Amino acid sequence: MTSSITRPEISTRSKRAALADPPNVGRSCLGVMFCTLALLAAAPAPAHSQGSLVAWGWDDVGQVSNTPAGTFTAVAVGDFHSVAIRTDGTLASWGDNFYGQLDGTPAGTFTAVVAGYTHSVAIRTDGTLVTWGNNDYGQLNDTPTGTYTAVAVGFFHSVALRTDGTLVDWGNNDYGQLNDTPSGTYTAIAVGGLHSVALGTGGSLVDWGNNDSGQLDDTPVGTYAKIDAGDYHSVALRSDGVVVDWGDNTYGQVSGTPAGTCTAIVAGAYHSVALRTDGTLVAWGDDIDSQVSDTPTTGTYATIAAGAFYSVALGTNGTLVSWGADYFNQVSGTPGGVFSAVVAGGYDGVAITASPAQQIAYLKLSVQLLVNSGVSLPATGKPLQAKLDAASAAVGRGNAQSAISNLNAFISQVDAFIHNHKLTPAQGDGLIDAALMIISDLGG
Repeated sequence: MTSSITRPEISTRSKRAALADPPNVGRSCLGVMFCTLALLAAAPAPAHSQGSLVAWGWDDVGQVSNTPAGTFTAVAVGDFHSVAIRTDGTLASWGDNFYGQLDGTPAGTFTAVVAGYTHSVAIRTDGTLVTWGNNDYGQLNDTPTGTYTAVAVGFFHSVALRTDGTLVDWGNNDYGQLNDTPSGTYTAIAVGGLHSVALGTGGSLVDWGNNDSGQLDDTPVGTYAKIDAGDYHSVALRSDGVVVDWGDNTYGQVSGTPAGTCTAIVAGAYHSVALRTDGTLVAWGDDIDSQVSDTPTTGTYATIAAGAFYSVALGTNGTLVSWGADYFNQVSGTPGGVFSAVVAGGYDGVAITASPAQQIAYLKLSVQLLVNSGVSLPATGKPLQAKLDAASAAVGRGNAQSAISNLNAFISQVDAFIHNHKLTPAQGDGLIDAALMIISDLGG
């Protein structure tokens, strides 16, 4: 498979080894991060309308500059293209179109979508599957019939979970990705570059496909709640919150597994990230691009995502923080604003802008975090929380003017707390900037 699009070398360093077969795979360095689907800034962030998409990172074929307008509920990011579901259920694709990743975008309405190396898969509202893009290995022609609840994609193969809990695969089979599909019923699936992992209905793990790095031989026993897969390693979250890794350990993906309990896990190409039960972050594995050493040590987080050699986290107040490789502005280009969801692809990320109601909820949490940190606000911040509660109720009623009035009252109270030395200017300005952003989104 040869593309006419010239790609800059991503993995020229000696520790980066490209796959020998299939050809041209090694540059993607992505597994299940295709299927995925920080604290308030002191300076004003650019305003984005609620539900809109904001992309950053590599833009060689329009992955950023061609981001579609409109409002969206979900997004998936592949290596060089992205797909999102609009609020009306229709799809929008942008980025690379060399294999028809854009031209082949299907009509109709959908409930889920995933983006792979050069192909995409979506679940229609009736539960059936549709695939488009690259068909070199039967990724399109062999799409199965039936109804499904989940789908995941690797380099050139796909896995779907039927409504009855059984599995089906299609596409490339060079490493037994199709022949060795397990029987039984499952609740979750994850796909690495050339191997797949499934979570059984009883919480056990099973994997199949490529075993070059022990992805199959070293599968752990026990009861698990969540799974993910990198290029050559897998990670799972036990039902007791303990993290377990297996497969390739070249960069410490297995030996560096952290102790403690966590609530979420994601796998990059050769690194992993987890969200601890206290909302803090921990990363391990490949650190060539500071994927581990630059992990944020402050703040609390709600969502994590991993690209090939970088990671991004969504703070409990809706702001974003990224770290790791910055070759294509994956870190330096991280957008300001308040978001409800974030997804990381190979070399770019996409976030969905939060609605005013979501932004108010984040702002309430920010006030509470200040109180929890020891800031001495009157009645533990209740005057501020009361104005935000009133603003939230007004948004729920569709009364934007009442919401704006309560947010302006909130700003006045924060300003008074700054003058009374209950808040530092930096703390207060962060709250005020967030409130002003919500007012702007409400049309004020």
